[in-house]
Amino acid sequence: MKIVDYQKTDVALVSYAYAGAEVYRVRKMTDKLKKGDHVEWNSSGGKTEGVIEEKITKPTDFKGHHFDASKDDPEYRVKSDKSGKDAIHKPESLKKKD
Repeated sequence: MKIVDYQKTDVALVSYAYAGAEVYRVRKMTDKLKKGDHVEWNSSGGKTEGVIEEKITKPTDFKGHHFDASKDDPEYRVKSDKSGKDAIHKPESLKKKD
């Protein structure tokens, strides 16, 4: 099985793509996110930046909301640089900063 990087972040989840007789596992670029990465995301007040504090890989309740995270579909707890508050986001909503 070949691993292919997938860079579009507006698609929620892509697990397999078929090309001819070969099967390619499509890995979103967001699979490379890890604790300590500096990221940005859109919020109601515009773009926000922060740091990934935790990769969540199991269903979690946080601040009165339920998140259906799993190993195959993780979510990330991030801390805002500006406010210092934590939030949980899907990987496709996060963009890694250089």
